[in-house]
Amino acid sequence: MSNQIRDIIYYFFHHRISGRTADKVYHRMLTTEGSKETEEAFSRIWRELDDVTYPPEEMERAWQRVEAGITSRTVRRCQWVRMVAMWFIPLSLLCSTVYFYCQSVGKSSDTVVADPVVYCQRYAAVGTRECVTLPDQSIVWLNAGSLLIYPSDFCSSRQVYLVGEGFFEVQKDVNRPFIVSTGCLSLKVLGTTFNVSAYPESSQIKATLETGCLNVKVLSSQEEYILYPNEQLVYTPSTCTAQRLRVKASDYSEWRMGGLFFNDVPFGDVLEVLERTYGIKMYLQASAYKGQKIRVRFNRDETLDNVLRIVRRLVPGINYTVSEHVIYWR
Repeated sequence: MSNQIRDIIYYFFHHRISGRTADKVYHRMLTTEGSKETEEAFSRIWRELDDVTYPPEEMERAWQRVEAGITSRTVRRCQWVRMVAMWFIPLSLLCSTVYFYCQSVGKSSDTVVADPVVYCQRYAAVGTRECVTLPDQSIVWLNAGSLLIYPSDFCSSRQVYLVGEGFFEVQKDVNRPFIVSTGCLSLKVLGTTFNVSAYPESSQIKATLETGCLNVKVLSSQEEYILYPNEQLVYTPSTCTAQRLRVKASDYSEWRMGGLFFNDVPFGDVLEVLERTYGIKMYLQASAYKGQKIRVRFNRDETLDNVLRIVRRLVPGINYTVSEHVIYWR
């Protein structure tokens, strides 16, 4: 891997990246044959993180990206992964994977070599949706810009890792609970259908239950909530607060069929959803509109032009221009 690629990886972990660029870097890191150079690039990043204090929100975003970068078809035990695990277990998604793997091989010296735990990854690029069938025949729908990591076979437990948004149709197994881990929440079920929206850049993380029963643990406080059908837990990372709401659960999974539903969603978050859904970059130049709430439902596979015109009507005083496939709101 060239110095240019190393610089791209380095920049990727220290800056907020557009969905389209993130898609390219994810693909490059997951398919590269230069594993030694990739490891050196990651080691460089983490050596600096050991010496520099980053804001919590930046650390969380960076670590969510690391989770995509260091996970390929096989998760291998190496020195820099162990170092990351020691420092960031409370904050990270992939650290759960590393911890699970280390537990399986025991607390032995660094020189012991064990069979690797095989994990698979599926990434839904911006502008796309993916359907994944898991080893137990459970179904996961991935929304645009989402990453799912899961073992090639479920043995004593069923645990998967999600960055982004997914709708889960879980096969019932009373002996093996199904666990979905995100950066902020851990969700446990026996067999049910539910939606999870956990994009690192979003202001809120949402778990919405359609059928069955769902146990949700907030990792920052270890508080647990039991959700029943048509209930939603909304977690706000900036304030570390959680709120239980009554909703129509099916509204929050319309994206699987190409629909969009915003229920009092801040305008800034709406733009992020539209970026991922349509694969086009948007800039909000008037920050005064960022927190304005929007409530609207769009038909399946609505054209971008119609969506933009309707959103403009819903936010009094705002307008947009299109320049070289980029949309500027002002």
